[in-house]
Amino acid sequence: MNLEILEARENPLLDREEIIAVIKGVKTTPSRNEIIEKIAALKMSKKEDVALNKIEHVFGSDVVRVFINIYKTKKGKKLERGERVFFRTGEKTKKEKKEKKGEKEAPKQKEEEPKKEETKKS
Repeated sequence: MNLEILEARENPLLDREEIIAVIKGVKTTPSRNEIIEKIAALKMSKKEDVALNKIEHVFGSDVVRVFINIYKTKKGKKLERGERVFFRTGEKTKKEKKEKKGEKEAPKQKEEEPKKEETKKS
């Protein structure tokens, strides 16, 4: 996999670097993790700070174009992209998400149970 950066521009307002790159010599579309690892190594940044926006692979071609953002802080990435990015890249698992939902739903169920009993007595 040969990765070449076509355009890189700094976005100080969102505290990130926006990159457009081309990957040549591939038969199948590389995985998100492969691309993120390659970009992180080239730009000497952490894998967690890289967000892959889009992968374009033209049918029948060996050229893949990718759109990437490299954030200066993890907080900036979270504010801009939301929680879904962390699940998509594997930084958080769905199990963690379910655990958080379970913690929030548990108190609601306790409140609802007494209301059902009150309606039965009436």
